Amino acid sequence: MPELEKKVLTEKEARAAAPVIHGERCKGCGICAAFCPDKVLALGDRTNAFGYQVVQMTAPACRGCGRCYIMCPDVVFSFNGEESAPCRP
Repeated sequence: MPELEKKVLTEKEARAAAPVIHGERCKGCGICAAFCPDKVLALGDRTNAFGYQVVQMTAPACRGCGRCYIMCPDVVFSFNGEESAPCRP
């Protein structure tokens, strides 16, 4: 069985893969930071209009795995600049 090759992202690809953080939706739960395999997310000093501490990128090393997007209950993250609205029944 051949060994799988790790894809090394170029700097341009890494920037394109980084999530867009919609801080106005963040409730500061920290779930995204806990599940980030690269540990590039953390709660920052900034608060949003609701008074919640907003998550921020701590390093530009995001590989775009999408775990933050999948785990976030408040749809704070989108990729490639796409706007995503929370699902409403």
